[in-house]
Amino acid sequence: MTIFQNKCIHECSIFLEKRFPASTFTFKEISGKTEIYYVCAFNSSGHLIEIYVYGKEAGFMIDKTDWHAFEIAAFDSERELISTLMVDLNDFLDK
Repeated sequence: MTIFQNKCIHECSIFLEKRFPASTFTFKEISGKTEIYYVCAFNSSGHLIEIYVYGKEAGFMIDKTDWHAFEIAAFDSERELISTLMVDLNDFLDK
């Protein structure tokens, strides 16, 4: 697990536990063709939400069709990427 993956999973876990205190969330390790990444899937308001954390990027998918990507090159820091991911995910969950 990279330092970025560790930080992102940690922050996502805190966010999810606060948002859904009665639920348990697990990021599963997936061995892809070129890298190891992590996925956490859960249901909210009738939608399947999947959070993906790669070596230098993260994102979430809604209902296996609507991909929201956050690549490190688009941000000034890993912290900014993670924060933006959390804000966008929260905004979707608030709809």
